[in-house]
Amino acid sequence: MLRIAAIAALLSASLYAQDPAALCEAAQQAVHAQRPEEAERLWRQAISVSPRYFPALFNLGLFYESRQQFSDAIPFLVRAAEISPRDFNSHYLLGACYQALGHGDDALRAWRTALGLNPKNVRLLQVMAVEYTKGRYFQDAAETARRAVDLTP
Repeated sequence: MLRIAAIAALLSASLYAQDPAALCEAAQQAVHAQRPEEAERLWRQAISVSPRYFPALFNLGLFYESRQQFSDAIPFLVRAAEISPRDFNSHYLLGACYQALGHGDDALRAWRTALGLNPKNVRLLQVMAVEYTKGRYFQDAAETARRAVDLTP
């Protein structure tokens, strides 16, 4: 009886290791338990099981972005945005990573996509207006700032 239970536990663990949703759930639990290395490993495992699994790609990108590892975050956020092109957050975070690395034009490109998904996002319009100014795109900066002001109650 003990042997059957051990075999069942091994089988369950093996199936768990092949389920990207279960791996992502475990990664979230690891984050909440302040075990970031374990969370990173679990998200990577989920991606190795299912390379196009959006939650693992996005969450690993978010994980790296939150740790200011912007270069590490970008490939995962690019893939997440490709898989789920209507996800505002993927495009927004991708832009934030590019901006943090000093790649303003790439940031603006990602943010324009995000803005197309959420055209009334005042905060994004404000961030974009500042970035347009840094790039000396003054006409775009003025138009974007005007849109933000018009949307502000």
